[in-house]
Amino acid sequence: MKNYALLSALLLAVVFLSGCIGQPPTTGVGKGLSIKGFASDFPEVRSGETITLSALVENVGDADAYNVKAQLFGLNIGSEWSIQDQDKSSTRMIGQQLSGSALRRADSALGLPGESYEFTWTVKAPADLRVDNTYTASLRTYYKYKTSSTSILHLVSYDYLKSLPTDQFNTEKAKAGVTQSTSSAAPVSVKLSAGIRPLVVYSNGDSFSVQIDLTNVDSGNAFDTAASYPQLGSADLHKVYIAIAADGDLGFTCSGLQGYSGATWVSLTKGQSKTVFCTIKGDKAKLENSRDYTVTVTLDYGYYIDASTAVKVLKSELPLGVSGTSGTTASTSSTTSTTMLPGGWSCAATGSCASASDCPPVPPSYNQRDCISGRCCYK
Repeated sequence: MKNYALLSALLLAVVFLSGCIGQPPTTGVGKGLSIKGFASDFPEVRSGETITLSALVENVGDADAYNVKAQLFGLNIGSEWSIQDQDKSSTRMIGQQLSGSALRRADSALGLPGESYEFTWTVKAPADLRVDNTYTASLRTYYKYKTSSTSILHLVSYDYLKSLPTDQFNTEKAKAGVTQSTSSAAPVSVKLSAGIRPLVVYSNGDSFSVQIDLTNVDSGNAFDTAASYPQLGSADLHKVYIAIAADGDLGFTCSGLQGYSGATWVSLTKGQSKTVFCTIKGDKAKLENSRDYTVTVTLDYGYYIDASTAVKVLKSELPLGVSGTSGTTASTSSTTSTTMLPGGWSCAATGSCASASDCPPVPPSYNQRDCISGRCCYK
């Protein structure tokens, strides 16, 4: 008995992870939120019966995820499938027990995972299917996120370099540039670079080109944080807000940024990169010999990722024209699918069978089945 219970538990675990035998679910890998699993509690369901779809979402990035929502679609809900939960909506928000509807970030320093949450829907499969059919359930998870980046730019005065011995001259000159550039784990990454030209200031006002590369490194799309989702319009998509700050007298200016109401943003599509071109200026009087400048870049955006799973719906076991529980039959006409025969038999209007074993099992309220004149009959 213990071995049987263990086997059952293992089978249920396999079902959850695989979704459907031979048709594993696709899940969002995630650099911010990750969809760790999306599947039904059973890989097959009989026509007209219910199953539960579950999606486990975890924050694997370096920022808290806010206003997390999950939307179920792809099953023709309302026309074929129906939601049986008290909340009939296909969209779910994370529970109120989580502060601010947020999923806390992972703590890599302490080796702690980020917070996770499971979304569930109880759904009823289409009724009266005459053939087996496989449906694809899709999931889209929306959330708001941030990317933080810090870069260190090391500028050196040429007058200072000239005062050094030759070997030190080359060593110090090689240090003039971007000495550090980090980006938090997030769906959109940031990288700052200054090219191969050393950041050596020969005279006041010398300018240097710097570029900030933004890359959509996850599998989804960014959208405007001010948008109402999941109802996103085309104007809401691919919008990432960017704030750039540099300390001291670096004279950091950037071009090509779109802005309104005091905010600047860039358009960043799925799987693509966008470069922001900037200029810095060196001031010899304030630079003295050499100096490190800190540049911080902060991105704010909404983001969504997708997942899907297959569910097989087996055809109805009821004979054509027989309702699920009443055991009544339709009268014979040009539009009905059953006919009555002497002896109280209710038979399919058409069909082909050689024996009773070719017919579906006896439905509720019926006691017998037979194959009469090539048709499946019940009474």
